[in-house]
Amino acid sequence: IGSRISRKRGCPATITVRRIVRFPDHALYPEDMGKGKSDWAIREKKADILFRLKTRLRNGQVQGKERFYVQLPCDEAHQLHPTSGEEACMSQKLHPAIIGEGVILHTC
Repeated sequence: IGSRISRKRGCPATITVRRIVRFPDHALYPEDMGKGKSDWAIREKKADILFRLKTRLRNGQVQGKERFYVQLPCDEAHQLHPTSGEEACMSQKLHPAIIGEGVILHTC
């Protein structure tokens, strides 16, 4: 990797990272919404689950499972600078620690 700092001014290409925290112990499962259940009963179940989750979060009694969704731009999204060759400085690879459990990469 070269010593050049690469900043592409005016390029609309962006990297988007979304952090999602899931709480599997506080989920609404299909059997909770089975046949014969009224919309009112399902709404009540959702409200109860949400209330318990908020209460436990405030008290620090619950931990979620983090997942990161990373969306990388495709080559066509780049403008106003070269996207190949040494002058593009785009040969850098992602560090292995970034790609692990809970990280999902998407491109265009």
